[in-house]
Amino acid sequence: MKAIIDAGDQKAMRGTAQPIDRFLSNQGRFSKADALYRKVSLLNALLIGVIAICSVFVVINIVLF
Repeated sequence: MKAIIDAGDQKAMRGTAQPIDRFLSNQGRFSKADALYRKVSLLNALLIGVIAICSVFVVINIVLF
């Protein structure tokens, strides 16, 4: 019974991680075995972070000023 529950958890985790992994690996063009994979995924993660931080400052500027 526990194996069935664990398999269901694995499917749920794959379903949520797949769009993020696809974005970080540039639509699957870079595999985890590729030498540039870490650079591409770091660059894309930083891009997400910069957009999030800028969005917070936009909201703060609209509310306060």
